[in-house]
Amino acid sequence: MSEITATYLIHDAKHNPAKKAEEIALGLTVGSWTHLPELEKDQLRKHKGRVVLVEVISTAEESKEKAAIIQVGYPTANFSPDLQAILTTVFGKLSLDGKIKLIDLQFSEELKSFLPGPRFGIGGIRGNIKDSKKVCN
Repeated sequence: MSEITATYLIHDAKHNPAKKAEEIALGLTVGSWTHLPELEKDQLRKHKGRVVLVEVISTAEESKEKAAIIQVGYPTANFSPDLQAILTTVFGKLSLDGKIKLIDLQFSEELKSFLPGPRFGIGGIRGNIKDSKKVCN
C-alpha cells in the first residue's frame, strides 16, 4: 500500500508517546476504531493510518513531558494530489495542539508523480526574472 509518512516531534504530558502516536494515526484517518463492527473495520482498513516509528528522545524523570519523534503512515487513498489538502490532513487539526511539530513528509513514488514540482525550477525562474528586467529597461 502506498502512503505518505509524516514525522512529528511531540511532547506528551501523559508519558505515553506510543499511545499518542496511535491516537494521531487513527484520529486523522478513520476516527474511532475500537467500537466499530468488523464489517466497517474491513471497509475502512485501506484508509487507516499506521504508526511507523516511536522514538523517545527525552526520558528525564523530573520532566513534566516526554519528548519523542513519531512517524505515522497515511494511505495515499486518503488524499487527492493537492499539497494544501495533504498538509491540512496531516497537520491541520494537530497544529492546534501546540505541543507537536510536523518536521518531515515523505511521499510515495506514486503520489510524487502527481506533484511534479515547480513549473520552471530555480534556473527557469531566475532566467524569467532576468528576461523581464530586459523587457522593462
